Amino acid sequence: MNTRITELFTIKYPIILPGMSWISVPDLVAAACNAGGNGYLATGPLSPEQTRASIRKIREPTDKPFGFGAALIMPGA
Repeated sequence: MNTRITELFTIKYPIILPGMSWISVPDLVAAACNAGGNGYLATGPLSPEQTRASIRKIREPTDKPFGFGAALIMPGA
């Protein structure tokens, strides 16, 4: 499938997992990426150390592109 989204994110399907706090965790982000979509890690509820650990955990099962977002209204943001 070839769309602007697939070209922009170099993904197979124009499916994007949004960065939903407490839902878009590393395992789900990696699964979305490995299935041909693009996943976003929700970093709003995470500390900087937890964010780094989560990114490393995503990189273990996938080498596909992914994103992350920070909800600035979360405590600690």
